[in-house]
This record gives sequence, structure tokens and C-alpha cells, in this order.
Amino acid sequence: MNKVATKIDLRVELAAIEGLSDRARLRLHGLVAHRLDADGRLVVTSQLTRTQSLNVEDARSKVRELIAAALIQPMSRRTTRPTRTSREQRIAGKKQRGAVKSLRAKPGDWS
Repeated sequence: MNKVATKIDLRVELAAIEGLSDRARLRLHGLVAHRLDADGRLVVTSQLTRTQSLNVEDARSKVRELIAAALIQPMSRRTTRPTRTSREQRIAGKKQRGAVKSLRAKPGDWS
């Protein structure tokens, strides 16, 4: 059992992070909403290694990765329409399926 306390709780004030646009700040807040403490600070923990200094570096790299993820602007969704061929294939498939089901009917049930 490791008896040396080397776990790190790194707390970062989101408002103190420089170089973020308002949209990136909102994305970061959305990414880390579950990691915020009562004061609104980001809490990142690390207990990866048995040395405290390496755990501090690991926690800082986690914060850098979160900020880098917030800086990436998500792709905007463009509405698309199905092509004529895909619509025709869909209808043909439905008609074929209906024909298969109609073969299951009893001979006297045809209308």
C-alpha cells in the first residue's frame, strides 16, 4: 500500500484563463460542468504516479487538453435532402416488402 499522499487536486479559475473567446469559454464551461466545485472553479485530480511533481504535470496537461478541446469549433449541421435515386430505392424496397407480405394472405382474403 502506498503510504505517501501524492494525489493532486488542481483548481483553476475559468475566468482567469486568458486567450479564450466568449464562445470557447462557453464550450469549456459545458465540457467541464461536472468538474466544477461550489465556487465555479475547475477541479482536476491526478494520482497517476507516485511523485507529486509528475502528478502536477499530469493535471496541468489535462487542463491543457480541455482548453484545446474547447478551442475547436464544432462543425455546423447542414440540412440535406435525400437524392431522387435513394427515394426511388426506398419506395421500391417498400413495395417489394408489401408484395412479400401480400403472399402470406389466404386465397379468399384478396380484395
